[in-house]
Amino acid sequence: MGETPYREYPAPHDLRRFVECFWTIRTRVPEEERTTQLVLPDGCMDVIFDLGAPTKPRATAVGTMTRPLPVEVVGSVHLFGARFRPAAATAFLPLPARVLTDRVVPLDDLDGWRSEELAERLGEARCDSERVASLSEALRTRLDEGAGRIDPVVFRASEHLLTKGGRGRVDDLADWSGIGRRQLERRFLAAVGVSPKFAHRVARFREVVSLMHGPEPISLSCMAHVAGFADQPHMTREFNALAGVTPAAYRRSISPVHGVG
Repeated sequence: MGETPYREYPAPHDLRRFVECFWTIRTRVPEEERTTQLVLPDGCMDVIFDLGAPTKPRATAVGTMTRPLPVEVVGSVHLFGARFRPAAATAFLPLPARVLTDRVVPLDDLDGWRSEELAERLGEARCDSERVASLSEALRTRLDEGAGRIDPVVFRASEHLLTKGGRGRVDDLADWSGIGRRQLERRFLAAVGVSPKFAHRVARFREVVSLMHGPEPISLSCMAHVAGFADQPHMTREFNALAGVTPAAYRRSISPVHGVG
């Protein structure tokens, strides 16, 4: 699988608590070289602007994913998006996160987004730094209106979970959060789109993917140990469930198109 030009940009300081990054993919793939890239679950939600659409720019919201999403890459590809931190997207997308889980919906279907006008500005921008600035401005407006929709308990719990790399138990996370397990599960579904148990799995999965994309080679058995799996077969089962391929197969065909949803 060929490398697709993929770049990430940090969010401005005032948005960094809520926006994990801005990202872009820009390439041209001839018809005879069309390929499929895997978009992997990462516990996040995104807004994506398709600036290479043949007619007019299109904007979509991508909910938290529980399974890999295969995306066909062919023709002129130019995507620009923002990836929200877990539990932060509700400030920008006025729906419970569970409504969008495993779904891709037009951004215009969500109240308050003037997505066509915004997509045109992004498409006309001279460079990615201008796109980051334009989308940041739109997100600040959404944040001013929707910050109160963020569940502070789940927001902090999600940050804690990622910091620990998915290690520990749901009961431990509930105790750390100061609320009961059942309440934590209900609030996770509303704010993140998945259960805290699934969020644990994804956080640990993200750690393995990060190790694979790291600068130093590392054995699969060592990855399993570092990420807190019982053993390598345990890691393989979990990785296969979330990525649709084994860790070894993914590493052989590694692609930077990951972490959307």
